[in-house]
Amino acid sequence: MPVEDRARGERHLVAAAAEQDAKALRLLGRHLLTVLAPEEADRRIGEKLEQEEREARRKVSLKFRSNGDGTMSGTFKLPTLQARMLEKIVNALVAPARVGPEARHDEEGRAVPQHELLGRGFVELIERFPRKKLPKAGGINATVVVTMTLEQLLGDLGVAGLDTGDEISAGEARRLCAGANLIPLVLGGDSVPLDVGRSRRFHDDYQRIVMGFSDKTCTVEGCDRPASWSQAHHKIPWADGGRTSVEDGRLACSFHHHRIHDKAYRAIYLDNGKIRLIRQ
Repeated sequence: MPVEDRARGERHLVAAAAEQDAKALRLLGRHLLTVLAPEEADRRIGEKLEQEEREARRKVSLKFRSNGDGTMSGTFKLPTLQARMLEKIVNALVAPARVGPEARHDEEGRAVPQHELLGRGFVELIERFPRKKLPKAGGINATVVVTMTLEQLLGDLGVAGLDTGDEISAGEARRLCAGANLIPLVLGGDSVPLDVGRSRRFHDDYQRIVMGFSDKTCTVEGCDRPASWSQAHHKIPWADGGRTSVEDGRLACSFHHHRIHDKAYRAIYLDNGKIRLIRQ
């Protein structure tokens, strides 16, 4: 780089330092180098980026901690590329074109904060990620096992245990099992396994394919979440004698499946195959 160009660039940066912060100065310096010596700039920036990427891979981390109130918190540090990929995926899951106005507002009609919407999208991503694409551990795909007694499975209330030592409500366990992402391990009173993954209790893959071909999307009014991201729901609860069939099944996305099982809402099954949710 010619000496006069270097001196002119330095004077420009010194003058800008009075008005710009460190980040802006760094970007300005990079831009000046690109203008004055494009080939040298490309080489230096490339070396710097490679160094940053190596450091980022070394610093990557993910931590969890239980809050003791049914939630867990965590922190993560990811390379910029992978973090942006995750950001894009979660944003796509909660985009207005994918999530109807009902999901973007609470019961009082107030807009749900963006960070809560992103949290919901992250939860759905975890629940719906194809388990078969995960690496195997101990010969099986990464799987969360739910344990519950037959009475808890059949009843309206109750507690289910996870193989991690945590507990969830029996209703939440049944909802997740319906999505085929969890394996139900039904125990007798003496904790002896009675059945693992009863096919009659949950819709199988073939039934879900037929339901998806017919319904295309979540069947709750106003929702256009695709069938591939929806869970099979019994129109008549299985515990109340409902049949696990295509005719008596409905597809519901994770958000609306929660609402259907929420006692604050009443589900009305319409003749057109849709579900109307009314707050009670």
